[in-house]
Amino acid sequence: MDYSPTSNFNPLITPVDEIIPSNYGKIIWLYGRPSSGKTTLAQCIHDEWMNLNIPCLLLDGDELRAGLNKDLGFTPQDRQENFRRAAELAKLFSQKGYYVICSFITPTEKDRDFLKSLTVGYDFRLIYVHASLQTCTKRDVKGLYKKALSGEIKSFTGISAPFDESGSDYRANTERHSIEELVHKLMSDLNTSSKKDCKLLKSAI
Repeated sequence: MDYSPTSNFNPLITPVDEIIPSNYGKIIWLYGRPSSGKTTLAQCIHDEWMNLNIPCLLLDGDELRAGLNKDLGFTPQDRQENFRRAAELAKLFSQKGYYVICSFITPTEKDRDFLKSLTVGYDFRLIYVHASLQTCTKRDVKGLYKKALSGEIKSFTGISAPFDESGSDYRANTERHSIEELVHKLMSDLNTSSKKDCKLLKSAI
């Protein structure tokens, strides 16, 4: 599938309108391999919300690790704490009516189940940003995949550390669809759309 809700998302099972305060914003969590297109897609969604004058916030995994989470490493425990802090921050802004877009690799279903447990009572959506390993390697301007394949980088997600795709509400294929198409479909699903162009819609990922 290129872009669609997955079998995990069922509004009949999770009647969000009944359990979420009307003044709460949404939390959209993008996950996927390094260089899959998460950051570009997240920035475009953020820009689209800005065009609609919706109060919004973008939380990027690399940026948080450079500041708020700089004390954390990459052990399973530290990874989980990284996600916990980001989720709690997203919840605080959601309570104030912000739409929050989060971009994190989030490599395992256990990680994503943990996030779901933290966000009960919030309009929380998981979006798997898909690109093949070959495509991610070609897009990697930092050369991290090359270093991981040569053994220079240890425990690299998708190479020497696990990555699994399961558990998403939506699947966005950045190989088969442009970022513009994916943003349009996502905005439609979230009942927010704009005719204004995202600054990065035509950027390469």
